[in-house]
Amino acid sequence: MVFYWGWRISQEGMKPSVQARRTAALAYLALLPFIMFLLLRVLYLQHDPDPVMQNRWEVSFPFMDKVNTFKINPWPMEVVANFDTRWMFLKAAVINSARVTLLSIVLCVILGTIVGVTRLSSNKLASTMATVYVEIFRNLPLAVLLFLIATQYGLQAPLFIEERFLLGGAVFYSNQGIWFVTVASYQRLVMGLVALALLRAALRHMDRIEPRFIITPRTPQEHLRRPFSTLGWRLEALASDILLIFAAVIFINFLVPFVSTNGGGIEAFIAMAIIVYALSVTSKLDDDGMNALQIDDSESGLRKRFTIWVAAFAVAAGIAVSKGLSWPDYIKDRNGDGVIDSPGAWDIAEGTGFEITPFFLAMILGLTLFTASTIAEIVRGSIQSLPRGQVEAAISLSLNPFQRLRLVILPQALRSMVPLFNNQFMNVWKNSSLAVIVAYSDIFYVILVMMNNVGKLIPLFILLLITYQAGSLAISAVMNWYNTRVTSVKI
Repeated sequence: MVFYWGWRISQEGMKPSVQARRTAALAYLALLPFIMFLLLRVLYLQHDPDPVMQNRWEVSFPFMDKVNTFKINPWPMEVVANFDTRWMFLKAAVINSARVTLLSIVLCVILGTIVGVTRLSSNKLASTMATVYVEIFRNLPLAVLLFLIATQYGLQAPLFIEERFLLGGAVFYSNQGIWFVTVASYQRLVMGLVALALLRAALRHMDRIEPRFIITPRTPQEHLRRPFSTLGWRLEALASDILLIFAAVIFINFLVPFVSTNGGGIEAFIAMAIIVYALSVTSKLDDDGMNALQIDDSESGLRKRFTIWVAAFAVAAGIAVSKGLSWPDYIKDRNGDGVIDSPGAWDIAEGTGFEITPFFLAMILGLTLFTASTIAEIVRGSIQSLPRGQVEAAISLSLNPFQRLRLVILPQALRSMVPLFNNQFMNVWKNSSLAVIVAYSDIFYVILVMMNNVGKLIPLFILLLITYQAGSLAISAVMNWYNTRVTSVKI
């Protein structure tokens, strides 16, 4: 019957949109018996006469309020086995997956862009090496790659007792992790970044020119998205930049307690809403043409701007390190009695340096190398899809290769890259579930162990599906918003 109606639909001369809707309805109709069977099967198991089976399939979450019994390796949120609840362990696992995903996305975009551009290089050695990289890592299963990285790092990295330091003690590395020197006060680091952001806002204010058409908000919705319109075109844009800076400070201030303690949930969501509103205000100004800039790109102007930024970075760095640095403190005498402990008790003092665990490092390397090979092909294909006349026009303007790439080629190729980047970023989020291979405590690992310990299959599977779906939707929402910013023609 399904095949018959599918044939009938294909024979009718209807519009493609109507045919697509009818085909989708037919597909849902064909899947309806299977869906009903699964629902009835779950209902039967939930009302099974066996109490053990009924408890296993019951959709309720009181068991998540009980203490968890196994250990994980989270950061920055610390959870303690036999003390914190399963909800806290799930939150720590979500943070673990989110941080490895976000960092991998940034690194794979950088590496993939470099490799993709290198594949088009006139240098045969560079293009061949980039092609070899793409062909190797694109055709290597991610699970195998993660296994190889984890095992080879454990075999090749030096033992902890070998005391391997780099850069005068700024870096300590071993098979138990890598420790870097860091600032002693992260509050001072944020203050330095705020100083740089305020300088950027001031420079944009000086470079801003009067727009050709001044658009005045008329509706309440437009006034909401342009709350500083009464200040005039110059001060309105400056106020929106300052609003964005302070929204970011508020967001960081409330995000840190949320990701490092068991509280701060409502405050973090409110801070997120504030920064989203600040971004919408800036976006509305750009759409209305109120952020027109005219930058002095002459030799003297560029030299002046470079001098200002060098001085600003020096001041920001001074603010960041004003309370000193935290160096990795390698201790051999835990008791302080002057007697060196056995090598098995040597360690880096708690709270000194910044630690990167081998599990986190293996996940970052695996996801970055694997995804960058696909992103490199996206970059290469997007660049080659541009009309040849664009490159020739850039050459006629006497632009050097780097300027052609930065000012002409990549901005236009970005329009076709972003939708494909969206798919790859969601793949990174979903591929992080392979963290169990390298013993990294992600969502899937924590849920899997809870299933074995508690036996609550359906509730834990629901939590797993909701978490991954929420992450995918968040990535898709951000990329769709960015796509509207870089796409001039909407189809």
